[in-house]
Amino acid sequence: MNGLTATVDTYLAAWNARDPARRAELIAEVWSEEGQLIDPPLAAKGRQAISEMAEAMHQHYVDHHFTRVSDVDSHHGSLRFAWQLVGPDGQVTVRSHGSFWRYTTATSTGCWATRDCASGTRRRART
Repeated sequence: MNGLTATVDTYLAAWNARDPARRAELIAEVWSEEGQLIDPPLAAKGRQAISEMAEAMHQHYVDHHFTRVSDVDSHHGSLRFAWQLVGPDGQVTVRSHGSFWRYTTATSTGCWATRDCASGTRRRART
């Protein structure tokens, strides 16, 4: 498993973590302190706000979890992967279909996580 794949898997694990302390640990592994998550119509700046977005997902989709269903592709400081949200009965509730999520940075370093750089902003948009 390469570094980007491990980072994506940690990112999804953070979204799946129901315990706020554990979620905070995982978010700290993959987000800079000033990181931003933009997922229209929602937006969060900073680790605590990102954790609150995940908590809202848990309240709306009780006992659901995210899984990665594709390899992680990267090019020019961006990456994409397909995911699905699975319910407690094993049924897929939300699927990214053929529309992958793309992650990019607002910095020119090409890094998008604390594993790769000290700070930066990540933006997420459907492509």
